[in-house]
Amino acid sequence: MTETPSVTTGYFQIDHYLVDMGDNTISVEQQCLHIEPKAMHVLYVLACHAGETVSREQLMQEVWGDRVVVEDALTRTISKLRTAFGDNKAKQLIQTIPKKGYRLKSTVQWQPDAQEDPKATALPSSKNAQEERVEDKSIFALRHRKTLAVGSFFALVGSVIVVYLMLFLGTEKDTSNLKSSLAEPTSISLALLPLKNLTGDKQAGYLADGILEEIAGTLANTSMLNVKSRYATYIYARQNKQLEEIARLLNTQFLLEGSVRESGDQYLIVVRLIDAESERTIWSSRYENSMSQLYDIQEDIADKIRQLLVPDSDNRQNDNTSNIAARQDVVAYQHYLKGLYWLMHGKTSQWFYLAEDAFLDAIERDPMFAAAHGRLAYIYARHDYHDVYMDKDLATEKAIASIDQALTLDPNEINAHLARAILATTTGEFELAEQSLNLVLTQQRQHTTALYLFSEMALAKNDFSGALNYAEQALKLDPLSPWINVNLAIIHYWKGDYEAALAALDTAISVDAEYTWAWVWRAKIFQVQGKTNNAIASMETCLELDPDSAINSAWLGILYFEANQKELANRWLKHTASLYGDTDDARFFNGFTRFAEQRHNTDIVQRLLSQLTLLDNPLFSLTHMLVSLTTQESQLSGAQELLKKELLLGPVNVDGEQSFFINVHNLKRAKALVKLAAKFNLPKNETLVAQIQALEEQLPNAFIAQTERSINSAPYDD
Repeated sequence: MTETPSVTTGYFQIDHYLVDMGDNTISVEQQCLHIEPKAMHVLYVLACHAGETVSREQLMQEVWGDRVVVEDALTRTISKLRTAFGDNKAKQLIQTIPKKGYRLKSTVQWQPDAQEDPKATALPSSKNAQEERVEDKSIFALRHRKTLAVGSFFALVGSVIVVYLMLFLGTEKDTSNLKSSLAEPTSISLALLPLKNLTGDKQAGYLADGILEEIAGTLANTSMLNVKSRYATYIYARQNKQLEEIARLLNTQFLLEGSVRESGDQYLIVVRLIDAESERTIWSSRYENSMSQLYDIQEDIADKIRQLLVPDSDNRQNDNTSNIAARQDVVAYQHYLKGLYWLMHGKTSQWFYLAEDAFLDAIERDPMFAAAHGRLAYIYARHDYHDVYMDKDLATEKAIASIDQALTLDPNEINAHLARAILATTTGEFELAEQSLNLVLTQQRQHTTALYLFSEMALAKNDFSGALNYAEQALKLDPLSPWINVNLAIIHYWKGDYEAALAALDTAISVDAEYTWAWVWRAKIFQVQGKTNNAIASMETCLELDPDSAINSAWLGILYFEANQKELANRWLKHTASLYGDTDDARFFNGFTRFAEQRHNTDIVQRLLSQLTLLDNPLFSLTHMLVSLTTQESQLSGAQELLKKELLLGPVNVDGEQSFFINVHNLKRAKALVKLAAKFNLPKNETLVAQIQALEEQLPNAFIAQTERSINSAPYDD
């Protein structure tokens, strides 16, 4: 029998009450009230989920574990907390949510441990592993609104924060013999280890990861310096490997390590540059600056590294106008760093909203912040990456506006060019996409995202060999990146090499078992192999990690429907409907099994399908259902136009017309259009048929067979 350990140390503020977890006290003005440890633990869990409903079951599990307690133990504990906060009558601070649980209706401000020595180097064990998971999950529970963590972070940071760099008590080191310890200039390698968050507070983690990402981006512009994959460094560092072993595994000569600690109204940051072979500290320095100078500090760190490791290098630096906002508005820059954090760590259907909120906040503070506009453009262009977050037309409109704004402020803004390449690839404007990606590689010759997008472009052009070549180039630079391994798996999937695809997905999952996109593509491969039960098992794992993904829950429901498990199909399809609220999408998925099995109300179902967000997507296609429901001449024109929408790719010709261009992304629409024409005895579009046949000659037989099964087993077929 186990019992979850109580919270140990730390402070947070609820309204004007200060909560001391280490002392189990709640203080206000001159009064200090002690509460029992279990009550403090309940309060901590509610604080981690502030604004969200926490079920009774979760609270019982988090606080009491599997210990058997009386049924009203939690009720009595909540009552004691309300008494401590003077909330027993109003019950507005800790609200009871009938038949569900409890909700802390207040903003929580996490505070540093004021009793901690800011110069100490040991990590305080203020949270056990299970509690840390609670805090992580509370972040991902937020959707479609500003996150509490943003407000908590900036309330904590305050208007001025002192940034302080030092090295273990060290001073400037002698570097006179540095050149003799280096390998050939063209092979100098550096790994940036993640800055350790010594406070244990996630807010400090946003800052630590954002700073490191910016330093890495600056160093990426340096010739003769090979900055190692951040995914590999993160993995090895978090496995608590020794520096010597990390250097060996990464095959790198130099390491930058450090830490971040918050204390009072200050952040303390420690870094050092190490020669891995001799384990000698090459450089250390001590800074005492305000947060308003943070950008200058990280640039200075990057400059010192370049001066020491590659003093004669050609530093291809961008016009810094994109980051002027970072120097002018500290709060805007903090929002920007938080957005970077979610771009780096987002792996479920929540990352889009959290990153979008952060970048919008940065732009609201400073509209001239080009880098924030560029990052915002990128996530809008990626509106359908892990999920379908936004209507495609709206996302495209927003992406174009952000691209234009970013490039007006800074013509070299990398993420704006990446976003432009994504949009151009989607519309078949491949020359523009290639031009945009080449501009990025001119600035950063080893930009893995640009290579990854080159592979996407090649796939869209039906150049499978080229797609594999670019995917393997990206993998060579970042072999442990989950998203690069998933991209490689996708290419192998379309080439029919399913074993290689599964191997790449296994790598992604071994690196990050919570990376949902890897589980999704495992399911795709199992489905095309006819292993429906395996596909279902993979998607069940995916939905355990991310139950709020509409596209994933819809597909799991459809997989259950295909497996003739109607009860489970209904469960997941109705869950999908609940994620859409009062919309046509919700009405369609609520009635999916009824629509698929009964031949009536076809006009209504066809109307719903024509408005469906998930009609045709990377996981499944319902275009065959649309064809089956088109039974009258009056319905034909609308169905044809809807199916053609994603087939008209590429530039308009001299006659003002666009040609069909068929690739793996719109193949099912093309086949549905051909079938629709045959259904009404219309003349064949020979060009369209020829393109379909040419593409299918390059695709694996298993995929074609699975597609045919899907089309031929469509509901309502005569």
